Amino acid sequence: MKGMVDSFNVSVAAGILMHHAVCDRATRLGCNGDLTSEEKQILLAEFSLRHSKSAISIVHEYAKRKETTHMPKL
Repeated sequence: MKGMVDSFNVSVAAGILMHHAVCDRATRLGCNGDLTSEEKQILLAEFSLRHSKSAISIVHEYAKRKETTHMPKL
């Protein structure tokens, strides 16, 4: 096709729909997700361990951060 086309394909339409759904949810909840702070940290740690070649250094770094950051118990 030449020139400007004024229609969206299905993937662009789906992307726009998902963007609006996420924005609406964030507005209603006041945040982007429903995980607690502790759950977010656990998820990040698991992801990092699974996708890193130096998992041991990540575990040590996480332990150091946890020592310096006092987390309240639930």
